Amino acid sequence: MDVINLSLKRPVTVIITAIATFVFGCYSYSQMGKQNRPDIDLPMVTITTTMTGASATVMDNNVTDVLESELTGISGLSTISSSSYQGQAVTTLEFDMDKDVNDAAADVRDKVNAAKADLPDEADEPIVQKFDTGSSAIMQVALTGTADYQSKSEYVDKVLKVKLQAVDGVGDIDTAGFRERQVRLWLKPEAANAYGIVTQDIADAVSKKHVEQPVGSVYIGRQEVDLSFNGEYTSIEELKSLPVKTEDNAVVRLGDVVTVEDGLDDEENIALLNDDDTIIISVKKQSGANEVQLCESVSAYLEELKAELPAGMELKTVYTQADYINNSLAGVRTDVMVAVLLCSALMFLFMQTIRTTFVAVIAIPVCLLGSFVVMQKLGMTINNITMMGISLSVGMVVDAATVVMENVDRYLGKGVPPMEAALQGTKEVAFSVFGGAMTTVAVFSPIAFMSGITGRIFYAFGATVILTILLSFVLSMTLTPFLCSRILRKVKPGRFGAYCNAQFTRLEENYRSALTFAVHHRKTVMSAAAGLFLGGIFLYTQVGSSFFTTDDQGTFQVECELPSGSSLAETYRVTKDIGKVIREHEAVEYTYAEIGNGTGGMKNEATVYVQLKPHAERAKLNDILDEMRQRLSGFRDVDLVLTTFSGKDVEMTLVGSDTRELSDVAEKVISDAEQTGKLRDLKTEVRFDKPQVDIKLKRGITDLQDVDL
Repeated sequence: MDVINLSLKRPVTVIITAIATFVFGCYSYSQMGKQNRPDIDLPMVTITTTMTGASATVMDNNVTDVLESELTGISGLSTISSSSYQGQAVTTLEFDMDKDVNDAAADVRDKVNAAKADLPDEADEPIVQKFDTGSSAIMQVALTGTADYQSKSEYVDKVLKVKLQAVDGVGDIDTAGFRERQVRLWLKPEAANAYGIVTQDIADAVSKKHVEQPVGSVYIGRQEVDLSFNGEYTSIEELKSLPVKTEDNAVVRLGDVVTVEDGLDDEENIALLNDDDTIIISVKKQSGANEVQLCESVSAYLEELKAELPAGMELKTVYTQADYINNSLAGVRTDVMVAVLLCSALMFLFMQTIRTTFVAVIAIPVCLLGSFVVMQKLGMTINNITMMGISLSVGMVVDAATVVMENVDRYLGKGVPPMEAALQGTKEVAFSVFGGAMTTVAVFSPIAFMSGITGRIFYAFGATVILTILLSFVLSMTLTPFLCSRILRKVKPGRFGAYCNAQFTRLEENYRSALTFAVHHRKTVMSAAAGLFLGGIFLYTQVGSSFFTTDDQGTFQVECELPSGSSLAETYRVTKDIGKVIREHEAVEYTYAEIGNGTGGMKNEATVYVQLKPHAERAKLNDILDEMRQRLSGFRDVDLVLTTFSGKDVEMTLVGSDTRELSDVAEKVISDAEQTGKLRDLKTEVRFDKPQVDIKLKRGITDLQDVDL
């Protein structure tokens, strides 16, 4: 117990240590990242392969099957799942939880490189990526205004994306509704025939004469100078003069056989803000970046850009995760402060002196802030999980201090001097306080070391509680006895204290009577305990369960799927109608949508994002979702799924060798599930009903004409 003697005899050391803990705790808190949930490195790797124009069946047979057959031999591989779309295939590999994700990604790249020889020549290079739980957009900005689309797309590509990617912490930028500039050459068939020019002649002329490339270097004295040949045309008018064919000193130029158009890439996806076409810029963070600070940095940067925007352009932030995180953490901070005040009030109620309350008010914040120092060193962030641990720890922290103060106060009541009372009172309960702290650590240690995804999520929670409890024990053996020796005094209870003591005496007598009854009626007490136990088990079965709670972030999304084969224009029209119906609800502030921008780039799919008004001005999110489902029930030809950012509640995977048979089984499962009346927003991912025209060759004619396929 030398540490107790040291804390009593070295007051300056204790005071400086407490102040340093408080100050460094505040500093660590200000430097820690703020996010919704902790980053989790899951051992999952995705492979994305694209092949323009290929059907989903071709992607499945020629790409997905080839990759899967090569990947099955990787060590530690748990499951492989693949999805094949029009022109795209996505394969997801899940490894054992003890597999390092970097090693897993390296193994997958090696296997993919080995499978490249068996992939179609038309397939693009497969993209291997580690799965990142924090890869979703933390901020979305819409570029609107009266300026023409080409000007806005060029500003996004050349200015906005470049500047936002330079912001510290920004990982990636996605642009929905963006189309790149593209110079199109429209052939003039009559003119081309007259000059005897075919399309290959035009393609060869452009590729050979519209180029910029290095051509070597020369030495000028002692200096080496690089040479670069710039043969690119800088304007549409110059490009028209590109020579395609020279015959009899006559030059046939590009403008003679084609119409040169300064246009845009094909429209593959569209973005909407309410009813207006827009370009939505989605900002993603780097792994481990401070989400709140990043959102604030991007917002500040956007404010600077607004002053420099070209005429006819406007920037509007349609979503930022910082608002929800700040509100959530502000609520937790308020709860922690209320808990500290309530603990202090209870200390005053039971001890009847302001001095004991003052000891608690000092000890609790020092302990809580001190834990942030260690948390920062462990790489933790401030999120709902760690703050939940801090909130839970408040009551446990005050337990140790209360035991010490109560025993010191008992010695003071016997007339022992404050210094001796603090020493003897603390020594007497030191082992009990240590046992209580170790018991709590033993309870929460398994949470910090759980396996699986749950363990990785709640590691921060368990570690936070353990750190705080251990620090509270140290402070209860040092800071608390020091404060007791300097602050607590033997004080005769006043009227309020006498009244409180009388009430506590009555409570003690009632407890003694209840205890006496329990001892003499053991069968009754045991029966009641068994009944409560069985009742608790029954109630447990009636309580719903989920991996995460459905957070009311003030937003939800409507996933829309039109019949297969629907054009982008038709999906655009229907999505606008859906948006109008949604905005008629009094709780909706605005909507924005992405059309044809989902996985696989399906033109018959769209997602409408709905931003709600503040909580005080609307009903609960679940009530709004129920009402919205009724309002949208009129769109009978559209499959609608309403979800929050927490995602779908249940996903089922059917495995088999025949895809069509699996699809039939899936439809039966959905039909049976709908009849129960307990499930909604049901859909399957398999589609066989997209219109397709099969072209069959007349082999005899193509062979005679020597036609290449």
